[in-house]
This record gives sequence, structure tokens and C-alpha cells, in this order.
Amino acid sequence: NGINEILNSFGNTILTDVELKLRKGDDADMARLVDEMNNGKVDGLFLFDVNPAYDYPQKDNFVSGLQKVGLKVALPVYEEETAALVDYICPDHHFLETWNDAEVKTGFYSLGQPTIRPIFNTRAAQSSLLKWLGKDTDYRAYVQAYWENNLMTMTDSLTFKSFWNKRVHDGIFETGRKEEAVAVFDASAALAAQKAVKAGDANQISLVVYPNVAVGTGKHANNPWLQELPDPVSKACWDNYIAISPKLAKEMDLEDNDTVDVAGIGMLPVLLQPGQEYKTLSVAMGYGREKAGIPATGVGKNVFGQIEMAGGNRQFIKHNVSIEKLGGRYEVARTQSHHSMEGRDLIRETTLADYKENPIAGNEVREEIKKHLKTLYPKRVYDGFHWGMAIDLNSCTGCNACVVACSVENNVPVVGKEQ
Repeated sequence: NGINEILNSFGNTILTDVELKLRKGDDADMARLVDEMNNGKVDGLFLFDVNPAYDYPQKDNFVSGLQKVGLKVALPVYEEETAALVDYICPDHHFLETWNDAEVKTGFYSLGQPTIRPIFNTRAAQSSLLKWLGKDTDYRAYVQAYWENNLMTMTDSLTFKSFWNKRVHDGIFETGRKEEAVAVFDASAALAAQKAVKAGDANQISLVVYPNVAVGTGKHANNPWLQELPDPVSKACWDNYIAISPKLAKEMDLEDNDTVDVAGIGMLPVLLQPGQEYKTLSVAMGYGREKAGIPATGVGKNVFGQIEMAGGNRQFIKHNVSIEKLGGRYEVARTQSHHSMEGRDLIRETTLADYKENPIAGNEVREEIKKHLKTLYPKRVYDGFHWGMAIDLNSCTGCNACVVACSVENNVPVVGKEQ
């Protein structure tokens, strides 16, 4: 942030008055709720779009507290661990089956429209809440009324019908932003936050728990396309594993697929990861589901219990952990196993004089490959439009969304771990 202040980014590329509202939560408030549940101070609990019996770091405390709550209601979309422990399950629509709206960031409102009729006997969670409040309306009408009374007044639309149709067509409504004073970087706040984080011993091993690009936090782990999505670096799928630096692995006499127990997680295989920090291990969250359907149940280990609290917030790095070599082997499915170096020059070079004589100087096709480039088919002349896909690799973060989209669009089947 100090660098951004020097670059004059605040107020230009960084807008401090525009909040990104993708997530909302307070770890300290959640901890207080669990304490109140265990002390018998919570009479009723409604659980919407959460699964703390799986992903809460102190899930045993949550489960024990939940048993002391008088009324327990869950509104899940899928089968899940928390819903199995409540009194009433009120299934929610899938997001493609219901109307919705959201303020994704300050001043930017968007609409969600149903694309299909509900497949199962479900009801939108918001409609359920309206019903229980005694409101004789459904959620679509509620959303329309809110937009008419709160957002339409910011426009010059004469009728709600014209306003609504335009917003449904555009999918977004922008109210604009107020010019606010540009924030000045305060180093003391950053230093205070740094002090709140637990420090580790540089000579000891640390464990980082992270969401991978496939199953993330495990919410959609029941999607087999995501389970089979290879990690962009290790190419592993259908499991989580302990990533370890080659140097530490050599010291411990570990190879790919050897099994270890880190911090009491249980048996997990290791994969050597070039570039990994010497004394740092890492493992993906989102696995080890117990009630998530055939694709996810029993796949990998649940590592949310390794996440600790520090300064009222979750800390996704655990210091001074133990690692025990178990002596067994566990084969990790990998879509591509490859050497770390290709059988070709790392750098190709030529001189300007040679390049002027031969434009492919320094980049000649190897003779052993040229002999395989012959074809029995006549050469095709491409005229007119050329169709293809262009990917800006400078913008690529390895999210793999293009890989999943390609599989879905082309009906590529999931073959499972064994295949």
C-alpha cells in the first residue's frame, strides 16, 4: 500500500470508497456464537449457505453446541454435513432456478434470473423466509418491489416496467459513486495487523492451508468435473496432498506418492514441488467431505482443523508442525507427468547476419521431427475467415475455468481417478 501511495494509485486505480462485497463474515462473531450455543443461550438457529459442521476449524465445538439449540433449520442446495444434524431441512433452489439480486460492489447492482424451472421439490430460501414472516409474496415480487422503491428513484424512468425491462436486459444497474477524500496510507495499521499474526520458528516446519483452483473451500466438491480438474502446477486431481520442497524431501528420504502424517491430519501422499519454500508444506482445503454425494464423499482429507485463530481472524498458516514418514505409498492421479526440463535448448540464439540470410536461423526444426511432418492428404488452403481461440497468457492466473468450460461445452465425460 505504501508503494501504491507513491504511485498515486489511490483514487485512480484503487477506489477506497468502492467495497468488493463478494464475502461477508466475522470470525470473532462466529466464535462468540459457538460459545453461546454451547452455553445454551441460542434458542433457534437458521443456517443458510453455510456448512460449519464441515469447514469450521473447531467443528466439534460447533456440533456439540448445535445439539443444545432448540430449533435448528438448514436451507441447503445440496446434501451436506450440517444439514444432517438439524431438525428441519428446507431445500433451497439452485441459483439457476431462482431470481436474485446482489450489490457486487458499491454502486453496482446486478440481477440473477432463473434459466430453468426447479427440477426438484424446492423453494428459494428467501421465499421461505418471507413465508415464515407472514408475507404473502414470492421472492421475485419482493425483488421487484425493492428495485422499484429504492433504485428506480435514482433514474428518470417514467414507469417501473420500462425501468425493470432495461435492467433485466442489461443485467446491471450502476448508481455511480460519490467522490470521497483519498485515503492516506497508514503504516501503523499494517504493522498492527502483522503483530496479530502468530510468528513461527524459522528452523521449524510450517503448514499452509489453501483453496486450490478446483474445489476451493469444498462447497462444490460434489461436481466431478471439478474433482477431475488438474492442478495447474502439479497436474494432480481427485485428491489433496502434501506439497513439499525437493530439498526437504531429500533430507527426509521422501519421493512422490510416499505417505506422511503432518500435524495429525492422517495419511496423505507427498508431491515434490519445485519452487516450494524449504521449510514450508502446503495442503489444499475442500476435501474430506463426509456427506457430499458419490464424487466427493471420502475423497482426500479434511484439513480445516489445522486453521487457527489469531487476533480474531483465521490464520491459514500453522507453525512448528510435525511430519512423520509412514512408509507407505499412495498413488496420486495426475493428468500429465513430465520431466522438469524438455529435451531442447533453453535459449535459442543466432546472429543478425545469419537471420538476414535465413529468417528461421536459430529456430530450425529438428531433423528427427521433420521426417514425421509428411502427410498423405492434400494441403488445405484456408481462405476467408479463420476461427480459433485466443488466450492472453499475460492475464492467465491458472484458474482453469477455460478447461472446465471446454469439457462442459464439448461433453467431455468424467472418467474417474482410476482412469
